[in-house]
Amino acid sequence: MKLASFPNESNGKERLEPSRPKVVLADSDPIFLHGLASALGNAFSIRAVTTTSQECLRFLREADLLVSGFTLDCGRNALGLLPHIRANHATLAVIILISPTAASMVPRLRAAGAKGVLSRRTAPKDLPGLIIDALQGRDLPPIVRRSPREDSTPGSIDISGLTGRELEIFRLIGLGHATKEIGALLGISEKTVSAHRENIKAKLHLRKGGVLKFVASSYATWEATGVDHIV
Repeated sequence: MKLASFPNESNGKERLEPSRPKVVLADSDPIFLHGLASALGNAFSIRAVTTTSQECLRFLREADLLVSGFTLDCGRNALGLLPHIRANHATLAVIILISPTAASMVPRLRAAGAKGVLSRRTAPKDLPGLIIDALQGRDLPPIVRRSPREDSTPGSIDISGLTGRELEIFRLIGLGHATKEIGALLGISEKTVSAHRENIKAKLHLRKGGVLKFVASSYATWEATGVDHIV
């Protein structure tokens, strides 16, 4: 950690104290970002707060640490950003905050280069200390997903087998976007989106597009709320 100089009131000499790591905060939910900034503002020097992947990548040039939710704009997610970050910001530490409903993604996020993965349900008072633990290589508490009830909807389905692009499309389907809209948002053809949809259905063992839409919508809700069952 870098050191900053401060005047010593007793003898006029400079003394060295740890400087606060420079951090960029990113997430698709601006309300969550506001709470995140409040929780970390005293322990870290917040350089940028953003909901878009493009801004996030630009601000990383002046940061020591990225604390990000799993999803950003246009269905983009941390799993898709990590390879770019590792290639262009090798010394940057990345902490990902995920919903307990996405606990199955932890191994893939760690393998892609995340320094640590924490639950976005972590108590604000505990978050700074846990991030510091992650930066110093200490073990983090496991992210435990509450077992779904027997009558849970298909949103409890395991999405860990989806690729980064499939996760983007799955999320956009859940947010109500049609195939043409998804293609425009991601800069790919409708045909490519349709092919990805078929792959997603096959991996999730879903036969009909309507069921895929329902599952994706349910998952999008749980991703935001952490609730495994919708009455």
